[in-house]
Amino acid sequence: MAVILQKIARNIERSVYEALDKLKYTPSVSRVFIKPNIVGLFKPNAPYITNPRVVGGIIDYLKDKRIEDIIVGEGPIGKNVEKIFKTSGYTKLCQRKNVKLIDLDDAERIQVKFRGNTLLLPKVVFESEYINVSKLKTHIQTTVSLGLKNQKGLLSFQDRKRFHKDLHSNIAHLVNIVRPNLSIIDATNGVEGNGPGTMGREVKNMNLLICGRDFLATDVVATQLMGIEPQQVRHLVIARDLNLGSFNDRVTGENLEKLKMNFLLPTDHHRIFNIYYWWTDEICSECSSLMGELKREIFRRPILLMKLFYYAFLCRLDFVTGNTKRFPSAHHLWYF
Repeated sequence: MAVILQKIARNIERSVYEALDKLKYTPSVSRVFIKPNIVGLFKPNAPYITNPRVVGGIIDYLKDKRIEDIIVGEGPIGKNVEKIFKTSGYTKLCQRKNVKLIDLDDAERIQVKFRGNTLLLPKVVFESEYINVSKLKTHIQTTVSLGLKNQKGLLSFQDRKRFHKDLHSNIAHLVNIVRPNLSIIDATNGVEGNGPGTMGREVKNMNLLICGRDFLATDVVATQLMGIEPQQVRHLVIARDLNLGSFNDRVTGENLEKLKMNFLLPTDHHRIFNIYYWWTDEICSECSSLMGELKREIFRRPILLMKLFYYAFLCRLDFVTGNTKRFPSAHHLWYF
């Protein structure tokens, strides 16, 4: 099966439509579930979330295929999901397109067996044609955040926390339980370095779309586009070894070799002057968003700003998250 690498013109929706047409994609059932990546409170064009216009193009294509029962669903990180959907543009999109938008954390779930344990997964994903629409990002815990990683958003809150005990392997094995009929990766822009959130750096104006039926192969092409060898990404290698897809599918459309970039890779820490934030792949998403929360709290509490100013310029302060064996040698350590 081929992976489509599509250049996106000014009309994003039309470009998405053309890519799906080239793929000759036709849903096998009359209900379609679309799972974008909406990690938090970000505007539509932010590099951290799937651009709603990409999902809009998918909806247009599906409706031309006479699919009317379309559900868009995600379980964002944050308490005010309604505000997150509104800020990201998904509330407006789904109202305009007359499709249902659901918070997966409130969705009906079914229990499935998983690696000697159980998971609670949304019932809708098993009762629908499933389209996974991820974003092109690096990730401090998984090297890349693409289609396979996007499936973690299907999990319940408690299952997400347990997943981090063997994160790469769990991400790969989840494909055995639930696998999309179509994988689409939004590369209108992206994130490099210490992504997938605001510690990373935006890569602007990429204006590309990657889509394919082979879930693993689509992630592999996206990884290569970022200038990262797929063999460097543990969950991709595990998925390949489990025979869950290919590393060598044919790429059609744009020339992958000519478009390859050199994304900055994630590190094991983030530094702001003399303040360091350390992590490992065991930490959950709430811990990994700690630095962003700290930045917001600083501006709410001037006394905290003064204390951090002191440490940032005259001393050193280290925040350590996760079960790490490598501790920095510093006098002031805060553990989480």
